[in-house]
Amino acid sequence: MHLSKKWQRAFTFCYIFVFLLQMTLSGAISTIPFALAEEIETKTEIENLSSPPPVFEPTDLWDKSSLEFMPACTVSCEELVSEVCNHGDEPMAGSTTYELWYSESGPAKNGTLLTTGEVPALSVGACHDLTFVPTALGNYQFRVSQRPGHPGQAELWSNDCGVANIASCFKPICGDGQLDATEGCDDGNTIDNDGCSALCELEPACGDGIINQPSEQCDDGNTVDTDLCSNSCLTPVCGDGVQNGTEQCDDGNTAADDGCSPECLIEQNLDSLPLQSTQSSCFSSLGDFQLNCLPTPYCGDGILNGSEQCDDGNTLSGDGCYNCRKTTFEFACARQELVANGTGLTAGQPQSFSLNLANNPIFGELLWTARRSTDDTITLNSVDRTGYLAGPSLDYDNNNVVFVRDITSLLSAGSNNLSVGGLTISGINGRIDGAAALVVVPGSMEKIIKIINVNEFVYSQRESGIRTYSSVYTFAVDPLPAPRTVTLTLVVGDTEGGLDTDKIWYTTGSGSVPSKIAGTGTLLANNELVGNKGAQIDIFTKNITLPANHNFLAVQLESPLADHEADSMILASLALEVGCHTTTCGDGVVNQSFEQCDDGNQINTDGCTNSCLTPVCGDGFIWTGHETCDDNGQNGAVCTPPYGGECSYCSEICQPVRLVGPYCGDGIKNGPEQCDGTDGLIFGQSCTPNCTLVLEPYCGDGIINQPSEECDDGNTIDNDQCRNNCTLTECEFALDVMLVMDRSGSMAYDSPTRLSLAQTAANNFLSYLNSTDQSGLVSFANTATLDENLSANHAATQTAVNGLSPLGATNIGDAIKLANNELVSVRHNPSAVSIEILITDGMANRPSGPGYGEYQPDVDYALAKAAEAAAAGIKIFTVGLGSDINATMLQSIADSTGGKYYSSPTAQELEDIFSEIAFDVCQYGTIAGCKYNDLNHNGQIDFGEPAIPGWEIILENDKTFTQYTDQTGCYKFTGVPLDSYTLREGGKPGVIFSQTYPVPHDYYVSLTAPEDLTGYNFANYLPYCGNNIIDSGYPGYPDEQCDLGAQNGLPGSACNQDCTSYIPFCGDGIVNQLAEQCDDGNTINNDSCTNACLNPVCGDGIVNNQEECDDGNQDNTDSCLNTCTTPTCGDGFIWAGNELCDDNGNNGQVCTPPY
Repeated sequence: MHLSKKWQRAFTFCYIFVFLLQMTLSGAISTIPFALAEEIETKTEIENLSSPPPVFEPTDLWDKSSLEFMPACTVSCEELVSEVCNHGDEPMAGSTTYELWYSESGPAKNGTLLTTGEVPALSVGACHDLTFVPTALGNYQFRVSQRPGHPGQAELWSNDCGVANIASCFKPICGDGQLDATEGCDDGNTIDNDGCSALCELEPACGDGIINQPSEQCDDGNTVDTDLCSNSCLTPVCGDGVQNGTEQCDDGNTAADDGCSPECLIEQNLDSLPLQSTQSSCFSSLGDFQLNCLPTPYCGDGILNGSEQCDDGNTLSGDGCYNCRKTTFEFACARQELVANGTGLTAGQPQSFSLNLANNPIFGELLWTARRSTDDTITLNSVDRTGYLAGPSLDYDNNNVVFVRDITSLLSAGSNNLSVGGLTISGINGRIDGAAALVVVPGSMEKIIKIINVNEFVYSQRESGIRTYSSVYTFAVDPLPAPRTVTLTLVVGDTEGGLDTDKIWYTTGSGSVPSKIAGTGTLLANNELVGNKGAQIDIFTKNITLPANHNFLAVQLESPLADHEADSMILASLALEVGCHTTTCGDGVVNQSFEQCDDGNQINTDGCTNSCLTPVCGDGFIWTGHETCDDNGQNGAVCTPPYGGECSYCSEICQPVRLVGPYCGDGIKNGPEQCDGTDGLIFGQSCTPNCTLVLEPYCGDGIINQPSEECDDGNTIDNDQCRNNCTLTECEFALDVMLVMDRSGSMAYDSPTRLSLAQTAANNFLSYLNSTDQSGLVSFANTATLDENLSANHAATQTAVNGLSPLGATNIGDAIKLANNELVSVRHNPSAVSIEILITDGMANRPSGPGYGEYQPDVDYALAKAAEAAAAGIKIFTVGLGSDINATMLQSIADSTGGKYYSSPTAQELEDIFSEIAFDVCQYGTIAGCKYNDLNHNGQIDFGEPAIPGWEIILENDKTFTQYTDQTGCYKFTGVPLDSYTLREGGKPGVIFSQTYPVPHDYYVSLTAPEDLTGYNFANYLPYCGNNIIDSGYPGYPDEQCDLGAQNGLPGSACNQDCTSYIPFCGDGIVNQLAEQCDDGNTINNDSCTNACLNPVCGDGIVNNQEECDDGNQDNTDSCLNTCTTPTCGDGFIWAGNELCDDNGNNGQVCTPPY
């Protein structure tokens, strides 16, 4: 069995003592040296080693280690540090666990568990730092478990580590999901290649607006998938499954005949197309439609098929596409030449044209026109066609036949010789006058030619005098700053009476085209076409001056005016030749192919640069009126101003930006600055105008150095003696405080000693008590002594505390008893809250025990005295110092009395604990009121109703507190812990009552802050004879039969003296005498019962019931008849003083006097 050093020392002293005693008895030495004997006696008294040491069982696993927290808790930006040490007699045989607890306000041990960890095995005297990086403001506290089998407290707590301000010193943490000023991004992790790197820097990603990855073809910085850049940063193409740009559809493939063509155009719906066949062969065995049943392409179906040059889905002739052939052409700067041949055609006389096509002709047109010369019926069957002339049947119009054929494709086929045959006519009479012309544009000189194929008939009616007009045909031209000459060519055919009265009109302009030109425009030709009668073809050419800046030329034909027969003509085509102008930048003409603008000057700062480009920000030229700078591609490159200086750069919108560099006074600490404004400051520092640090006093620096400070304890704990605003905790009530201090021998341990630190902490506590508070001192060792009576002389208590010396055992029970006696003595202030502060570093082993270890009867004795304190309303705050204590007992004492237990691993923590006690003793309230006698039983407390002394009032929740009203009838519960309670009345021995106030009968009181709650009054009705109230139904009280108050028992009274017997009388509401005819219990004489308790009769002198009067006599001549009615003329009675006669109904009957 291994003994601790304490037991080893005890055995050593015993051995020395026995050795010296034997030597003395044997005469070897005469006496024990005095000094040694005194030391042995002292040690024996302290340790009480006369009893044998305890015997340890084999199952005892304690390794004799003992962990203690060091007092200080270091708080910094980086971490909390609390040091735990092994101050036991042996090394730890293994590790143990610790926990960290947190509370935003209040003690951390009552808060939330944050984390756990392990304390490694420590050798004797070795220490270990428990650390944590704070993440929020509030209080933090570590809890450590002792090694198994430790005889003292199994767990111990560190001091509170209060964190008041950590926001200013938090360093940015990459990966915490919070975007800090130094981070480009923070996605909550430290993984690369997800858009935000492990260093919190932005990584190239699709959607950032920058083409910065090999896989990106584009990046427009948005999430629109149907624009010109997909969400995958790819340029859209037909077949990618996303419809965008000019696509009509996109089905994700390039297959045809599936509703969306390989060019992403919508295909015809097969269900809506006409079928070539309705046979079942159009469908497969599965009912699927077969492609061989698709409709046959045709001109006008809107689909470009085969040899079609165009197909606009209609048969109109003036929209640029007619019979699926182009009818308008434009050739820019082509080498061209207009060749025109026109000859007559007669039946059987073919007309041939020989063409030289070496210069690649661009446009050709063949025109026949024919006229029937008689009215005989003829049939124009066909035109002989040779070479490449294969065309449709002729178009008929009554007697006139016209055939116009575009042969551009034939001419372009490469044949140099083209022959056209004549007409074959069948008929009996008549003939055909006809003509044919071939118009070809081969290459020869550079010009711009615009051709409009018209094929429009213009008719005039015979002898009508009405002219008709062709449509208005318009050529668009590029406007030039100077006038120019253009050439207009028309191909016109006559089918009837000659073109002798024709007119050709034109106009130019730069606005809208007129709907009619004939008669309003310029007359270009008047009767200048071929004038021969009969079928003719004329090719008409004129030069026209096009004014500057005009952008169109419009032409309209006016038909011949027939004088003897109908006349008509056909306008086959129009051609406009414009000189081919070779454009250069600066000539004032915008060439759309390479110029954005051309203002004809060499000024780079106006609306068009010398390169014929529209000015933009970044082209290096300052655009007058729009830009004030232009860095030629360097726009937006931000400069970096030096400290104390400035710089300028040109922004992306070509506006200068001036940047000022960091400087002292900008509120940001940089460069050589120690601080700037509030940046760079911590508590207790200020910043000078030249950005240097200056230390300043502040609340929380631990020094009372400002007029506004009442105290400064240098911590951030708000629930101690000194609040966080450096004001003292003030109680809302007076305190009677008895210090109960341990002065046993072990209080001399450590350096400085435990007792000296306890004395300092206790005296500091006493110094903050008010003049309305009282204090006293009880100390204990082998015995307990009252060292200072309860008084307001706190200095005397401090002197008594300073006079304590450590020696002896631990008598906790007698100490509580003495303190209780003082707090219930005549010196106690009844209005004060009674407090005991018990501090000990040992276990109860006196007055009954041996003085060492712990003696259970002494524990029970101390708990019994604590129960007496609780019954007297005394709260005991207990402090366990060190590890050789019974924490369970101290906790029980505090709990049972409404106090609080504090663990102080070392005496270094006592100062903070007493400061906390100074706050906690004020966390009580008072509840007060009075008890009243509700004399009139109206459920209210009326003025003048007396209070009742000696009445029991009960306050309870999980505990029950009782008060009795004092001589004034009032009560007051003091030192009530903050909680919720039920407040009710009890009663008073021997008193019968009924509670009338409040309703319901109990109060429900919530005490949430230290305050005085008053006005909680009660009222009762106490039944008694003589209060004018007939009381009945009260258990233990005889029911009253009557109660006339002060009249009870008097002669003639209807109620006897004890209210139990009733004497009947007239007016009591009961017909109870032989003399009473009635009794209505009231004093109304003229109702159905007189005040004499008689039934009313006529003649009794009382007007009642149906009586008009009642004079109480039998005289019929006065103002009231014997029938109790008012006298009237004709009643037969002469009303004295009012009537002279009364014939009883015969009044007014005139008599007849006798002769």
